[in-house]
Amino acid sequence: MAPIGTVIYFSHQTGFGVIQNNDGTGIYVRYDAIQDSGLTTLYEGQHLMFDIVKDSTCVKAVNPRLSKNKSM
Repeated sequence: MAPIGTVIYFSHQTGFGVIQNNDGTGIYVRYDAIQDSGLTTLYEGQHLMFDIVKDSTCVKAVNPRLSKNKSM
């Protein structure tokens, strides 16, 4: 099952944000990952499911999608 988190920050100007994972850690998310999933933007407080990708510089959320489950 995909992790569920809450958007705690997203800047429409920079296209960068942070999703708080269900274990309390912050996961970076970029605008290009949002476009790929069919959403147009993110808003603070949204509950999302997402996949996690680790690269050489950080851990990122990809394929974010709205979650109907608001429990974390």
